[in-house]
Amino acid sequence: MNTARIILAATLGIALAGPLAAQDQNPNAARRPFLKGMLFAHMLHKADTDGDGKLSEAERAAAKAKFQENRQEFIAKHDTDGDGTLNDAERAAAKEQITARWKEAKDKFDTNGDGKLDEAERKAAREAWQNRQSR
Repeated sequence: MNTARIILAATLGIALAGPLAAQDQNPNAARRPFLKGMLFAHMLHKADTDGDGKLSEAERAAAKAKFQENRQEFIAKHDTDGDGTLNDAERAAAKEQITARWKEAKDKFDTNGDGKLDEAERKAAREAWQNRQSR
């Protein structure tokens, strides 16, 4: 299970390429525990192919390979100059895109319009996300 958490941390770090790392500068830092919980549950669900709630060595290896594939896809998607890495401008553009998607999701599930997701709204968002990911 610790390996799955390490994979999750690495995925977040690489996928976001650092732009969201400064919590004190990010006004959305309060939603991070929710995001981490959703991502961890999703990753464990996807990687745990035998459904025993633990990751075997084979499942870990497969998850690592999938992580590398996703990382390359993320870079390819945002690497506008085609050099195989993300420069500061490309990371900023990726961050803007991710932030816009989060705002859309928050607005969709913020049914009481208070600008935050309460427990019921988070549950609805989590269920919708998990249903979408399991298709």
